[in-house]
Amino acid sequence: MKIALITGSLPPEPCGVGDYTYNLSNALIKKGLNVTVLCPKKWKPKDIYHLYKELKNYSITHMQYPTLGYGYSIGPHFLSLIKPMVITLHEASQAHILRFISLFAFTINSQKLIFTSKYEKEYFEKFYPYIKSKTYVIPIGSNIPFCDKSKERRKEIVYFGLIAPNKNLEDFIKLASLIKNSNLSLNLRIIGKIKDNKYYQELKYISKDLNIIWNINLNEKEVCEILSETLFAYLPFPDGASERRGTLLATLGNGVVTITTEGRHTTEEIKDTVLIANNPQDAFEVIKKILNDYNLIKYLSEKSRKYAEKFTWDKIAEEHISLYQSILRNNYSG
Repeated sequence: MKIALITGSLPPEPCGVGDYTYNLSNALIKKGLNVTVLCPKKWKPKDIYHLYKELKNYSITHMQYPTLGYGYSIGPHFLSLIKPMVITLHEASQAHILRFISLFAFTINSQKLIFTSKYEKEYFEKFYPYIKSKTYVIPIGSNIPFCDKSKERRKEIVYFGLIAPNKNLEDFIKLASLIKNSNLSLNLRIIGKIKDNKYYQELKYISKDLNIIWNINLNEKEVCEILSETLFAYLPFPDGASERRGTLLATLGNGVVTITTEGRHTTEEIKDTVLIANNPQDAFEVIKKILNDYNLIKYLSEKSRKYAEKFTWDKIAEEHISLYQSILRNNYSG
């Protein structure tokens, strides 16, 4: 089985879907599949035509959408109209209205449409109910490995994610200010890749008196090592915690007690695993309450790991292979 994975971004470019594609390809290769990752940067008509011809050499074409590298191009949409393929839509409910309308193109000739959560699938089906026969849910995995669980943890709060506007990093800085003013003995750390350098410099300036440790552009192993030694994470997602948040899986899988926000995508199982705090003051109160409750912290840490174990790349690869095989069987029988 020859698989072509199409993406607009790959590491080290700061793009979560690019990281996802990289990890998915490695997981499929470990399962014995012949996988090629294609990352076209040009989407003019002649480029689409050349890519279309190249894809004839593969038994399955699988596109990841959107990515940072595609930008505002509708080239991927045109390709999907002339080449039957599997498409993973990594965001639908949060897409800008114009981008959401453009997703209609992917419903026309796709073999399967994969969504990363039940919520995303059902949201999309409300607008395009005729696609229900070809929609499928495969959750994402953590782009960060899960490290040794026996390490002693520092009294530290970490933020992990892209450093870019609209990620609520300001809330982490507000929490840092509350902790400093309270004299709680806690370190603060931000781990991330810079997507917007101007924004990064602004954050560093407004937080210069808060003694925040900044770890920028670390590799996956380095992030894993830090998380596995950290007590708390504060992840104030603007739209709430959900199964499509790889950074959430990274903290939970490394046993970090995670304080985060609730939204319409937040499942009951997630709410039962994390600590909900919808603003920095609430997060501060939660941390202050449990900081010295070592039995509760140990319980929450173990519960976090158990939840994340359901989203391993090995299981994700197996689900993809099963889907690919069903498509090939249908093609053969047809």
